Amino acid sequence: NVDDPHIRNMPTKARKINFGQGPENFFNAQIIQQLNGFPILAIKSQQNVYEVQLAIPGNHNLYNALAAFAIATLLGVPEAKSIQAMAQFRPGASRMELLQLKDKLVLNDCYNANPASMRVALQTLQDLGKGKKTLAILGEMFELGNNAKPAHEELGRQTAGFGINALVTIGSYAEVT
Repeated sequence: NVDDPHIRNMPTKARKINFGQGPENFFNAQIIQQLNGFPILAIKSQQNVYEVQLAIPGNHNLYNALAAFAIATLLGVPEAKSIQAMAQFRPGASRMELLQLKDKLVLNDCYNANPASMRVALQTLQDLGKGKKTLAILGEMFELGNNAKPAHEELGRQTAGFGINALVTIGSYAEVT
């Protein structure tokens, strides 16, 4: 993923196949539309361009889909078959899982949360909740060591920028989030 500077600059002796949003990449993709929080992508290989609507919400999933497409293609899976599988993919429990509870839509993304996953979950909640009232329930992010308190404080500051109507925090760092 050449759009991520940490990965782009990672030293390796392995053969690199670039993917990202730019047209200079071996594999690239663009979000061409978003339908109710679900991205529709244009994915380009060296030979073809495909349009696919992901069945998982969140624009960040462009990179997950593009990585899967690149790997499958390099392993010899026909591109059209990869695109079909991508359109049918459903996340595991508690990972960008959408639940309908009467007239409420719940985005459950609580499995092994970290600062990056919390930010994209909040962005996805904002996208899904356009024109609706939104509630975020944020639990504690574990395995952060000495970074735990500052990471929760930063998440609390960032949450304000997502236009969430109500926030409930749970856990040891609930007061600082």
